[in-house]
Amino acid sequence: MAETGILYKLTTTAGTLRFNDLTQDACYLLSAVNDLESPAVRMSQRDKPGRPGVVLGNAFEGAITPSIEGVIVFRTIEERQELQRVLLLHASAMLGEDATLAWRPRLSADERQLTVRLAAQPNIAGGVIKAFQLPMIAASPFIESTTESQQYTTYLDTGTGSGGLSFNLTFPFSFNFSSSPATATVTNAGELDAYPTIQIFGPITSPVIRNLTTGKRLGLTSTIAAGDFVEISMKNETVFLNGSSSSPLLSVLDVSTSDWWSLASGVNNVQLDGTSANNTTTRAFFKWRNTYAS
Repeated sequence: MAETGILYKLTTTAGTLRFNDLTQDACYLLSAVNDLESPAVRMSQRDKPGRPGVVLGNAFEGAITPSIEGVIVFRTIEERQELQRVLLLHASAMLGEDATLAWRPRLSADERQLTVRLAAQPNIAGGVIKAFQLPMIAASPFIESTTESQQYTTYLDTGTGSGGLSFNLTFPFSFNFSSSPATATVTNAGELDAYPTIQIFGPITSPVIRNLTTGKRLGLTSTIAAGDFVEISMKNETVFLNGSSSSPLLSVLDVSTSDWWSLASGVNNVQLDGTSANNTTTRAFFKWRNTYAS
C-alpha cells in the first residue's frame, strides 16, 4: 500500500482534483492508496525481461489497477453534495480518456505521476459520512517523474578535414583524420530503467546511438539531411522523421544489430556515431523521465 498521508492530484479533462488537501475545510481524505507498487502481470509475445507492463510494439504486457479510497470531509450538507458531484464529474471524464495521478513521496524531491483511466464505476456509500472508492487502470504502469529531464550530446566530429585552405597538389601518401563520437553523460535518478526519446540531428549517414553503460545500441541505415532530425522513442518503439507520425522510418532500422534500449538507474554514458557529419550541427538530444517502482 502506498503512502496515504500526502497530497495526491488527479488531473482529468475536467480539471484537477486534490486529495488530502488539508488547507481546505471540505476535502477528500484518503484512507488507502492501493496497488501503486504492485508488479505488473506480463503477457508478452516477445521476451522482454525486466520490463514493466505496457503495449510496446506488437507485444502486450499487463497493466496495473491502482485505486484510491477515503471519506468526504465537510461542514455542511451542501459542501458534501458538491464534493460528491465533483468526484463523479472527474470519474466520468476518465471514461476512455487519459488522466494523470500525481504525488510526491515524503522522502523524495521528485514528484511522480501515473497515466490512468477509470476501471469501474466509482463507489460512494454511507449515510451522512460518505466513503468513496475510485478504481483505476494504468495500461502503462511506468511511474515517472512529472519533470522531463533533457541532455544534449557533444557535436559529432567525423574528421572529414573540411575547411581551411586547399592545394592543387598530389602527395605520395594519404592523410588520416581522426573521428570523435558525440558523447554525453545521462543520469536516470529513478529506481527503474527509463526509456528515452532521442532526436538525432543531421547531417549524418548510418547513425548509431549507443548506451555504453549497458552495451546496447540502435542503428539506422539511412542518411539524415542537414536541417532534419530523426526522433526515436525507445518506449513506443517508433522512428519518425522530424518527429512526425506521418513520416515513419522503421524501414531504415538496422534490425539485426539494434535494441530498443533503456537508461539504467544511475549514470549512463551514451554515444552517437556515424559518417558524413557536421561538427557544428550533428548531435543527439535525449529526453527522459526518471522512473520509479512506486
